[in-house]
Amino acid sequence: PSATTDPPLSTTGAVALWHFDDAGGGAVDAADATGNGNTGTFVGNATRIDWNDPEIDDLSLPVTLASFTAQALGDEIVLKWRTESEIDNLGFHIYRATEEDGTYIRLTEKRIAGQGSSTLPSTYVFTDSEALKGMSYYYKLEDTAFDGTKKIYGPVMAKPTPLVFRSNWGQVKALMRMP
Repeated sequence: PSATTDPPLSTTGAVALWHFDDAGGGAVDAADATGNGNTGTFVGNATRIDWNDPEIDDLSLPVTLASFTAQALGDEIVLKWRTESEIDNLGFHIYRATEEDGTYIRLTEKRIAGQGSSTLPSTYVFTDSEALKGMSYYYKLEDTAFDGTKKIYGPVMAKPTPLVFRSNWGQVKALMRMP
């Protein structure tokens, strides 16, 4: 049979596939991506996808998080994270607690926009300027996909410290002199 002249074995749902034998010995058996009972296997010269394989229920890739860090810079805490790729990523929220196993409060009023779908690395930065000096803070990063699926990363910890300026007595006297 020919894939261009024979009618499809199924037209139900979003995908209609034919069965044909190609010159290289590969074949395509009927399959229906909507799960209406028409199952089968793609077989080709380089690729094989078994639609009945329970491991293949979602071929999209999640956010691949490369790093998530918290660093105290004076009286602020700077959170940085880097993604290697993002698929269907709506964006991120930041949560903070004063204990690692404590209650986390969302800091971001609006979601930090993700890249949607991108295979390129992306870097994000969020500054917590409301952290109190001398206290330890724990942060979690929440990723939300377009379909509403959420994943939590972390926690990471940082402790803001006051900036310390050191001077010697000569510098203090010089500052006190009137011109």
